[in-house]
Amino acid sequence: MIDAISFMENLEQEGTDFKKDLSYLKTEEQIEILKLSCKEFYPEEEIRKKFIDAKANNEFFSVKYGIDPSSIDMQIGDIPPLVLSGKLQRMGHKVTILIGDFTAMIGDPFIVWNAKELSRKSIERNLKHLKKQLDNFLDFAKVNTVYNSSWLNDMKLPKLIELMKKVNVMNILMKDKFKEKLDKGENFTFAKLIYPFITGIDSIEINPDIEIGKDNQISNFHMCRHMMDVEGLIPEVVMTTIPMPEECLFSIDTKPIDIFKKVSKLDKESVYIWFRLLTEISPNRMRDIEKLVEKGELDLQAIKEILAKIIVTRIYDKDESDLAYIEYVKELVKKSETQDIAVLSGSVEIGEFIAASTDLTLAEAKSYIKSGGTKMLSCDGKSLVHIIECGADINSISFDKFYIIISDRLILSIKK
Repeated sequence: MIDAISFMENLEQEGTDFKKDLSYLKTEEQIEILKLSCKEFYPEEEIRKKFIDAKANNEFFSVKYGIDPSSIDMQIGDIPPLVLSGKLQRMGHKVTILIGDFTAMIGDPFIVWNAKELSRKSIERNLKHLKKQLDNFLDFAKVNTVYNSSWLNDMKLPKLIELMKKVNVMNILMKDKFKEKLDKGENFTFAKLIYPFITGIDSIEINPDIEIGKDNQISNFHMCRHMMDVEGLIPEVVMTTIPMPEECLFSIDTKPIDIFKKVSKLDKESVYIWFRLLTEISPNRMRDIEKLVEKGELDLQAIKEILAKIIVTRIYDKDESDLAYIEYVKELVKKSETQDIAVLSGSVEIGEFIAASTDLTLAEAKSYIKSGGTKMLSCDGKSLVHIIECGADINSISFDKFYIIISDRLILSIKK
């Protein structure tokens, strides 16, 4: 049986090491870290060669990450590509943030078909807000920021036509979104049709080695590869992040305590996905979490709380995370049914006490304690500690009145 409390402390520390230098790692270690959060890692053999060559020649490669400034409401589901970009930056590579101020006036058809077309003024207003949010994920002193309006506004029609002659329109029309519209006989604007083509122009201008994005952008990225190829450039390789379930998403402006509440409702598989996408966890640690939770040696609810702490720390800071965690547990106690128990004189082990006070068996009570799923909250709400010893005397607890919280099962109100 592992030491669950120490494991969780190390997990939180590792998961919040947002500035960890990853440049010294071996090529295979770097690739495994990146693949942890990726659905598409394409083509893998080309990516591997780029990393090997960069390491051997002490060089960096360029990373393109596009931001659509059509909304100021950045969702938690928008964060994974930023986290991935930050890891690449800390591996020593150069990140270029592409602000799609021109393409935002069309709207990406592969994300939201009927996206609202925005004015230039609205886009500029959104950009100011977005830049503040991005500061939490990338070192902007090392980021190159470009706007696609800087080349698209001045592009001449003859040049555009010449490029269009090289691109097969079937590469666009046979994509699911367009094919579905065509099969139904529905109309769509020519602007929507050429959106992927325009993203290809962006890649030709920037000439990146890698493009980062969400899974729903993969069709655009394949068009970018195709267009770079027809222009005689080495096609970018592509990394897209694992999609997050839509029903789990929330704005990153959500209050810290509400983030704890939302994370507490995630199912087990979503917890695993979120750890992969939003934290600095290593592949080995991720495998340990999955194995230990499945074996019952780590309490899932306790792991959710660690995940919420990491997310709040990433979006806000460590102090906000610590305060929100206490408030979350206090509110949990306040809103839950509690069973009042009086501790009488005499020596009783904590594990035996919990088993005698609930419908849990002694083995189950000890399992919750050993897996990190049992904690105490003082009645004044100022102290929250995990119970770590099944055999400790209940009378050794210094609080006269306190709560014992047993995972997501029940809460005991204790009075000596």
